Amino acid sequence: MKTKMNDLEVNVTEVLVKLGYPANLKGYYHLRAAIQFVVMDVRMIENITKQLYKKVAEQYSTTIGSVDRSIHNAIDVIWERANKELLEKYFYYCVNIKKHPPTNGEFIAAIADSIRLEMKMKEFE
Repeated sequence: MKTKMNDLEVNVTEVLVKLGYPANLKGYYHLRAAIQFVVMDVRMIENITKQLYKKVAEQYSTTIGSVDRSIHNAIDVIWERANKELLEKYFYYCVNIKKHPPTNGEFIAAIADSIRLEMKMKEFE
C-alpha cells in the first residue's frame, strides 16, 4: 500500500507541476492533499466542506475556511498560468473554460478522476 500512496503523491504532483502551480504557495499542499483524498475515496467529493476540507484542515492544522480559500486561490493561479490546451485536456466538459475556472469541487473531481483512470490503465499494462 505504501508504494501506491507514493505513486499517488507523485502522480498528483506531476499534474500540478504540468499545470504550472508553484509548490511554494500554501494552496499547493492543500490542493494536492484534497486530490489525493478524493482519488482514494471518491465519495469525499460529495461532502466537500464538512468531510474533504475538514480532513485536509486536520492534516495541516488549519481551518476549513483556510483550506477552501487556499484551494480557490490555487485554482485561480493555475487558470491564469496554465497552457489552455492542457486545461482543456482535464476540463473539456466545462462550457466556459475560457471565461471562468471550475469550482473547487469540479477541479478536484476532474483531476482526481483523471489520475484514478491513469492508475487503473497502468494496472492493466
